[in-house]
Amino acid sequence: ITPNNPCTIDVKQTANCMLIVNSVSRPVTLSIKNVTAPTDVSTLPGTYKLLSNYIQIVSDVEDITTNVTIRIYYTTEQLSALGLDENNLKIFYWNGTTNKWTAAVTQVNTSENYAWATVDHFSTWALLGQPVPSMWEQPWFLITTAAIVIIIIIAAFLFFRKKKP
Repeated sequence: ITPNNPCTIDVKQTANCMLIVNSVSRPVTLSIKNVTAPTDVSTLPGTYKLLSNYIQIVSDVEDITTNVTIRIYYTTEQLSALGLDENNLKIFYWNGTTNKWTAAVTQVNTSENYAWATVDHFSTWALLGQPVPSMWEQPWFLITTAAIVIIIIIAAFLFFRKKKP
Protein backbone atom coordinates (compact mmCIF):
# COMPACT_ATOMS: atom_id res chain seq x y z
CA ILE A 1 0.00 0.00 0.00
CA THR A 2 1.34 3.40 -1.04
CA PRO A 3 -0.19 6.81 -1.76
CA ASN A 4 0.08 5.91 -5.47
CA ASN A 5 -1.44 2.48 -4.86
CA PRO A 6 -3.91 2.84 -1.94
CA CYS A 7 -6.19 0.13 -0.61
CA THR A 8 -9.88 1.07 -0.73
CA ILE A 9 -12.23 -0.56 1.75
CA ASP A 10 -15.84 0.09 0.76
CA VAL A 11 -18.27 -0.49 3.64
CA LYS A 12 -21.00 1.90 2.48
CA GLN A 13 -23.62 -0.85 2.65
CA THR A 14 -22.89 -1.80 6.25
CA ALA A 15 -21.26 1.22 7.88
CA ASN A 16 -21.99 4.20 5.59
CA CYS A 17 -18.31 4.82 5.01
CA MET A 18 -15.29 4.11 2.87
CA LEU A 19 -11.65 3.92 3.95
CA ILE A 20 -8.79 4.68 1.62
CA VAL A 21 -5.61 3.39 3.22
CA ASN A 22 -2.75 5.45 1.76
CA SER A 23 -0.01 3.98 3.92
CA VAL A 24 0.43 1.62 6.83
CA SER A 25 3.69 0.73 8.58
CA ARG A 26 3.02 -3.00 8.81
CA PRO A 27 0.35 -5.61 8.07
CA VAL A 28 -2.86 -5.04 9.98
CA THR A 29 -6.40 -6.38 10.12
CA LEU A 30 -9.12 -3.72 10.40
CA SER A 31 -12.56 -4.09 11.87
CA ILE A 32 -15.11 -1.51 10.72
CA LYS A 33 -18.61 -1.54 12.14
CA ASN A 34 -21.62 0.60 12.84
CA VAL A 35 -22.12 1.28 16.52
CA THR A 36 -25.50 2.74 17.40
CA ALA A 37 -24.86 3.78 20.99
CA PRO A 38 -21.29 3.53 22.21
CA THR A 39 -21.22 3.20 25.97
CA ASP A 40 -17.70 4.56 26.44
CA VAL A 41 -18.26 8.04 24.97
CA SER A 42 -19.82 11.24 26.30
CA THR A 43 -22.44 13.49 24.79
CA LEU A 44 -21.81 15.33 21.55
CA PRO A 45 -20.12 18.76 21.66
CA GLY A 46 -22.15 21.98 21.63
CA THR A 47 -25.17 22.03 19.33
CA TYR A 48 -23.87 19.28 17.04
CA LYS A 49 -26.22 16.48 16.04
CA LEU A 50 -25.32 12.97 14.91
CA LEU A 51 -25.97 12.40 11.22
CA SER A 52 -26.27 8.60 11.16
CA ASN A 53 -24.52 6.04 13.34
CA TYR A 54 -21.15 5.98 14.98
CA ILE A 55 -18.45 4.11 13.08
CA GLN A 56 -15.92 2.13 15.02
CA ILE A 57 -12.62 1.38 13.28
CA VAL A 58 -10.12 -0.73 15.16
CA SER A 59 -7.02 -2.66 14.19
CA ASP A 60 -5.46 -5.77 15.61
CA VAL A 61 -2.13 -3.91 15.96
CA GLU A 62 -1.71 -0.89 18.23
CA ASP A 63 1.68 0.58 17.39
CA ILE A 64 1.34 1.34 13.69
CA THR A 65 1.85 4.43 11.60
CA THR A 66 -0.93 4.97 9.10
CA ASN A 67 -2.43 7.50 6.74
CA VAL A 68 -6.10 6.87 5.98
CA THR A 69 -8.81 8.90 4.30
CA ILE A 70 -12.20 8.23 5.83
CA ARG A 71 -15.35 9.09 3.92
CA ILE A 72 -18.69 9.13 5.72
CA TYR A 73 -21.76 9.26 3.52
CA TYR A 74 -25.07 11.00 4.22
CA THR A 75 -28.32 11.73 2.40
CA THR A 76 -30.17 14.99 1.81
CA GLU A 77 -33.13 13.40 3.62
CA GLN A 78 -31.00 12.99 6.75
CA LEU A 79 -29.93 16.64 6.55
CA SER A 80 -33.54 17.81 6.15
CA ALA A 81 -34.91 15.60 8.92
CA LEU A 82 -32.35 16.95 11.40
CA GLY A 83 -32.34 20.54 10.06
CA LEU A 84 -28.57 20.48 9.50
CA ASP A 85 -26.43 22.76 7.35
CA GLU A 86 -24.50 20.67 4.82
CA ASN A 87 -21.63 23.17 4.75
CA ASN A 88 -21.00 22.76 8.49
CA LEU A 89 -20.60 18.97 8.58
CA LYS A 90 -17.56 17.71 10.46
CA ILE A 91 -16.09 14.32 11.18
CA PHE A 92 -15.30 13.86 14.87
CA TYR A 93 -13.44 11.09 16.63
CA TRP A 94 -13.61 9.97 20.22
CA ASN A 95 -10.33 10.91 21.89
CA GLY A 96 -9.84 8.35 24.65
CA THR A 97 -6.97 10.35 26.17
CA THR A 98 -9.02 13.53 26.75
CA ASN A 99 -12.41 11.76 26.92
CA LYS A 100 -13.83 14.28 24.43
CA TRP A 101 -15.03 14.38 20.86
CA THR A 102 -12.36 15.98 18.68
CA ALA A 103 -13.00 17.40 15.20
CA ALA A 104 -10.86 16.21 12.32
CA VAL A 105 -10.05 18.60 9.48
CA THR A 106 -13.04 17.84 7.29
CA GLN A 107 -13.96 18.51 3.67
CA VAL A 108 -17.48 18.03 2.30
CA ASN A 109 -18.28 16.72 -1.18
CA THR A 110 -21.81 18.10 -1.64
CA SER A 111 -22.30 16.58 -5.10
CA GLU A 112 -21.63 13.01 -3.91
CA ASN A 113 -22.94 13.52 -0.34
CA TYR A 114 -19.98 12.57 1.80
CA ALA A 115 -17.60 14.23 4.23
CA TRP A 116 -13.97 13.16 4.32
CA ALA A 117 -10.90 13.57 6.46
CA THR A 118 -7.36 12.23 6.27
CA VAL A 119 -6.40 10.75 9.63
CA ASP A 120 -3.49 8.93 11.23
CA HIS A 121 -5.25 6.68 13.72
CA PHE A 122 -8.31 4.53 14.31
CA SER A 123 -11.11 5.28 16.76
CA THR A 124 -14.87 5.70 17.00
CA TRP A 125 -15.94 8.23 14.36
CA ALA A 126 -19.09 10.26 13.83
CA LEU A 127 -20.38 12.64 11.19
CA LEU A 128 -21.87 15.59 13.03
CA GLY A 129 -23.64 18.70 11.82
CA GLN A 130 -24.78 22.05 13.12
CA PRO A 131 -28.43 23.09 12.82
CA VAL A 132 -29.24 25.63 10.12
CA PRO A 133 -29.31 29.04 11.83
CA SER A 134 -32.72 30.68 12.12
CA MET A 135 -33.46 33.58 9.78
CA TRP A 136 -32.75 36.26 12.41
CA GLU A 137 -29.31 34.72 13.06
CA GLN A 138 -28.29 34.99 9.41
CA PRO A 139 -25.77 37.79 8.66
CA TRP A 140 -27.76 39.02 5.65
CA PHE A 141 -30.88 39.43 7.81
CA LEU A 142 -29.05 41.47 10.44
CA ILE A 143 -27.42 43.72 7.82
CA THR A 144 -30.72 44.24 5.98
CA THR A 145 -32.56 45.04 9.22
CA ALA A 146 -29.87 47.54 10.26
CA ALA A 147 -29.98 49.21 6.83
CA ILE A 148 -33.79 49.55 6.97
CA VAL A 149 -33.64 51.05 10.47
CA ILE A 150 -30.98 53.57 9.37
CA ILE A 151 -33.03 54.56 6.31
CA ILE A 152 -36.16 55.07 8.46
CA ILE A 153 -34.21 57.21 10.94
CA ILE A 154 -32.73 59.36 8.15
CA ALA A 155 -36.12 59.69 6.44
CA ALA A 156 -37.79 60.69 9.72
CA PHE A 157 -35.03 63.21 10.46
CA LEU A 158 -35.38 64.79 6.99
CA PHE A 159 -39.17 64.80 7.21
CA PHE A 160 -39.31 66.53 10.60
CA ARG A 161 -36.50 68.91 9.64
CA LYS A 162 -38.52 70.24 6.68
CA LYS A 163 -41.63 70.76 8.86
CA LYS A 164 -39.93 73.26 11.18
CA PRO A 165 -40.21 76.93 10.13
